Amino acid sequence: MRTLIVGGGGFIGLNLAQALLRAGRETVPFDRAVPPQALTELRAIGPACTVVAGDVRDAGVRRVINLSSGSALGAAAFPAGGGLLDERVLPNPQSMYGITKFASERVAARLADLWRLDVRSVRLSAAFGPWERQTGVRSTMSLQFQIALLARAGATAILERPCLRDCIYAPDIAQAALRLIDAPAPAHPRYNFSTAVTYAALAWGEALAAAMPGNGFSCRLAHAGESGNVALHGPADRASMATARAGSDLGFTAAWGMLASAKHYADWMRSHPWCFEAQKDGSVP
Repeated sequence: MRTLIVGGGGFIGLNLAQALLRAGRETVPFDRAVPPQALTELRAIGPACTVVAGDVRDAGVRRVINLSSGSALGAAAFPAGGGLLDERVLPNPQSMYGITKFASERVAARLADLWRLDVRSVRLSAAFGPWERQTGVRSTMSLQFQIALLARAGATAILERPCLRDCIYAPDIAQAALRLIDAPAPAHPRYNFSTAVTYAALAWGEALAAAMPGNGFSCRLAHAGESGNVALHGPADRASMATARAGSDLGFTAAWGMLASAKHYADWMRSHPWCFEAQKDGSVP
């Protein structure tokens, strides 16, 4: 089976392309451009990779997987009584990013009805990991990417609060998507991809420092009256997203925990330094 990845040159797209190729699948990353080093690495995995530059309106596919975001939940992600956020929570997006993600879900569902398409939407929890880079498109990078930038400089990452989130490592997203691609008849139109485990970005930063000894990097909370140098994603911590549906329907369980992802990311940072160089003109490095 051939898999087309729309936005295959992006952060999550490249992780998915690698997962597909390692599984022996014919893979077609489709984007305006793919970073040359990423293209080299994809082709080194296997020959079944064909990069296509073009317009999304030219594609014809069997199943469409729309990668949305937990940001689509907006204010609904902060329930007064706490608890997990399952796929039945009624979104109330407020940011432009959240509004557009929720809109993508509604548009996808409507087109699925009109055109009898197999369309599934996926809400990602806080994603980070390999191939995230500054292209000028995203206004705020993941907390982990911001911490990694400071780590490369041997500086100190300062957070104004620990930041508890159900972060998910990009290779886990790729594996979950691969299971959704292969599922013959998924029972639901929408799935959460998360870890079902909440940990502090502060603790992840400390784990990254332990994986990068000797360069002077550390991660800590801000002292009284001190400002942080890591941009937080809002004034409060969002509730965690439920994963029971992805577990029961797709058999997905996240493999990368906090310590393992920090160690792997430290190694990846060393071999991909160009991903941490800002592209102020919006070009792809």
